[in-house]
Amino acid sequence: MNKEERKEFYEQLKERINQLRMINLFEEPCPLYEPDEEEDGLE
Repeated sequence: MNKEERKEFYEQLKERINQLRMINLFEEPCPLYEPDEEEDGLE
């Protein structure tokens, strides 16, 4: 792999990682926003 091919490979890899992060971050339903059953009875 020459320098140019390596650069292109890492750019593609970085883009793919960013895509996967966004997919996982905005996955529905997001468990971070689901209320816990224990917290429903706040007094």
